[in-house]
Amino acid sequence: MALNSQIFFILVHMTTVMLLAIVGNIFLIFIIFRGNAVVKRRISPVQLLLLHTCAADLLFALLSLGTEIIIILRHPVFDGPAWLCQLIRYLQMFPMYTSSFLLVAISFDRFQAICRPLQTYCSDRYRRPNYFAIIAWITALICSTPQLFIWHKTKYGECATIYGHGVSLLKSIYVISFNTIAWLIPSMLAAFFYYRVCKTIWLSYLSFYFSQETRSYVVRLHNDSRHCRRQLMKFNRDRFQTICLTMTIIFCNFFLWAPFCVVNVLQAVVPHLLSSQLITYIVILGNLNSCVNPWIYIIFNRNQNIYLYDTNYANSFRFDLNSKTSQFNFLSDSRCIHDLLINISPN
Repeated sequence: MALNSQIFFILVHMTTVMLLAIVGNIFLIFIIFRGNAVVKRRISPVQLLLLHTCAADLLFALLSLGTEIIIILRHPVFDGPAWLCQLIRYLQMFPMYTSSFLLVAISFDRFQAICRPLQTYCSDRYRRPNYFAIIAWITALICSTPQLFIWHKTKYGECATIYGHGVSLLKSIYVISFNTIAWLIPSMLAAFFYYRVCKTIWLSYLSFYFSQETRSYVVRLHNDSRHCRRQLMKFNRDRFQTICLTMTIIFCNFFLWAPFCVVNVLQAVVPHLLSSQLITYIVILGNLNSCVNPWIYIIFNRNQNIYLYDTNYANSFRFDLNSKTSQFNFLSDSRCIHDLLINISPN
């Protein structure tokens, strides 16, 4: 099949994005596991959900982009039975739902940790993110089911939709439903959870200065324990960094997918409104979402990544951690727990 310049550009872009997504997400998985192994630390809830997001992005690169490259190269003939056409289209849609739902899971996990600290302490903070992730994966499997019914293999051997290439009510309903469920609703939920998180943090700082008695008591506790003060400062710094990291990932997902989803709806309702070249560039922008998450994480943790291969740093960290733990058990000290709840829970 002779490729025109536009199709060739799409194939080059999809191949590049697929390779970048695979390399970047595998690298992020390595950084998370290596970083926690160096400092002898368990994977945090946010890191656990980010690992699920990496898996979803890898599936998007392999199942969505990889299979689409093969289909474009073989177009208009689909080499395979009808059930394979339906299965491939189902698998292509599955990672797109999963990525969005996992971002909602991340924002809800931060909402639980910041806005409901007592409930978080009473539950297993390492098992809870897995529950959220499992719900996201199962919901994505269910939401992708319509793909099994709207795709079929035509008598000409093409893998096509049942509503064809023109304008139809069924096509408009399905496209609008997909963009609403996969992009609009997750974005609104994530925005709501982070609004509650920011509101809680702001009110906590205001309440700290509301009562003279409370302020004097906290100052006295801080003066009694320098280690407690250092721990609280670290908790606040790490908490703020984690919130910024997850909010940046979610905002990037929203703004990268926004043009694609809007154009997708316009193309279904008014197919001749936009040029094919503009649609091509907008699709490219949406695909980049699978590549940006690893680099956002690396940028936010660049100071820690320097020490990943530093054995001396790892040994000194373990020695410092053990000595401080033997001198002062932070989490078992009731005064520090009181301080911690005033300053909202850590990440």
